[in-house]
Amino acid sequence: MICLKIDVAFKYLGQDFEFKASLNPGQKHVFEIGERGLCDKLFYVLCGLDKDYKGGLEGADWSESKTNSVLALGDRTMFVRGTVETNIYKALRSRMGRGEAKQKTQEVIGIYLPELCAGETITKALVTEFNMLKVALARAHYRDIKLVVINCFETYASADCNEVVNHFTNRGVPYIIEIH
Repeated sequence: MICLKIDVAFKYLGQDFEFKASLNPGQKHVFEIGERGLCDKLFYVLCGLDKDYKGGLEGADWSESKTNSVLALGDRTMFVRGTVETNIYKALRSRMGRGEAKQKTQEVIGIYLPELCAGETITKALVTEFNMLKVALARAHYRDIKLVVINCFETYASADCNEVVNHFTNRGVPYIIEIH
């Protein structure tokens, strides 16, 4: 069992902040911050979207690859314009061929969104937090998720993280970080 060690430091609004934690697979760690901007900064650092920090994550390889092992929940910018189906297809297409991505898109829609019209635009379909979470999970279904980072300031991301973990347990148990 590999322990994930988090040791990141960065400046935010002229102040120095440092966050440390040590997690085992399947274990959830909660960073209680309380300030939206600081939560967003930590979220982007842990997801690898913000490179302006010192230190890092030790115990696992988060390098960019076709498998992309980090599932970031709480960033609405990950959804692209268009329909639910297009959203899922584009996420899968970045990892596989065109024909396979079309087939897999239909498979995950059947698994996660059978009651939701896949032809609806992303803004209309995602009127509930539950549907946003389902689309995010459908987009990540074929990824090998090692780390789940949840920014609980986004309404849809504050859903029960146990539901998120249950979808990926067949590929191993991810580390889970919640930011409040």
